Amino acid sequence: MDINPYAVEVTEFSLLLKLLEGENAASIQSFIQKYSKKALPSLKGNIKCGNSLVDSRFYRYMPEALENDYILDKVKPFDWIKEFPFLKETNGFDAIVGNPPYVRIQKLQKYNAEEIKYYQSPISGYEVAKKATIDKYFVFIQRAVELLNQNGLLGYIVPHKFFLNRGGEALRKYITTKCQLSKIIHFGVTQVFPGKSTYTAILVLQKEKMRTFVFKRIKRISAETLAAKDGFIQYKSNDFHSAPWIFISPETEAVFNKFNNQQFIPLKEVAEITVG
Repeated sequence: MDINPYAVEVTEFSLLLKLLEGENAASIQSFIQKYSKKALPSLKGNIKCGNSLVDSRFYRYMPEALENDYILDKVKPFDWIKEFPFLKETNGFDAIVGNPPYVRIQKLQKYNAEEIKYYQSPISGYEVAKKATIDKYFVFIQRAVELLNQNGLLGYIVPHKFFLNRGGEALRKYITTKCQLSKIIHFGVTQVFPGKSTYTAILVLQKEKMRTFVFKRIKRISAETLAAKDGFIQYKSNDFHSAPWIFISPETEAVFNKFNNQQFIPLKEVAEITVG
C-alpha cells in the first residue's frame, strides 16, 4: 500500500523478480503445462495505490473534490473495505507492520493543506490529530489500530519522543484507552536508520486488553540482541495513560517508592523552585 503509484509498481516488480529467483526456462514451462496458469500471478489484489489515511469521508468534508481532479490526484482517497472485501469477514487485519512516515504537521501544511484540515475535522474521526503539534505517524497509528481485528497485532517503528512530550498526550491517551500496549523495544539514542538522526522504538499494540506489557532497552543493535527473549521488564498497563510514559527499572522504582510516604516532606513544601 502506497500513495505513490511508482512505488507500487516498483514493489510489484520486486516481488515478481523474487518469485523468479532460482527458476529457469524449463522449470517455468513445466509449471505452465502442469497448472495451465501464467508463471507470474497478478498482484493487483495485494498491492494497492491510495491514501492509507483518507477514505470516502473526505467527500463529505470537501464535496467539491469530486469535481476537482487536481485535489483527487493529490489526496487519493482509499476505502479499505472496498479494496479488501475480505475485511468484512475477518473484521480487520490479523497483523499490520510498517514504518510510517515521520512528518511534522507544519511541513505537511505546505504541501497538502487540504489533507491536514481533513485530519483535524470531526468528520475524519482522528482523535490524535486535534492539536497543532502532531506528527503524521500519530494518524497512521490510529488508522492501523482501527484496521485490526479483535485479536490483531500492530508493529510500527516510530520516534519515541511522543512517550514524553506534551504534543504526544492525545496519542498516549488513544493508545491506552482504545487498545493495549503489548511490547516496546526502545532504542534510546542508538540510530536504526543509517545517515538519519532519528530516535526510535518498536511499538507493538493489540486490541485485546491485558494487565501487563513488556519493555526492553537496546543499546547495541544486532540480530542477537533483537531476538533475545531476556532483558524485558514487565509493567502494569493501568500505570500508563495520557501522562508521560516513564520506564524506570524496578530498582529505581523501589527507591522512589521509599519517598512516597509521610516520613518524607516534598521539596516543594520547603522551597520555591523556579528553574532547573
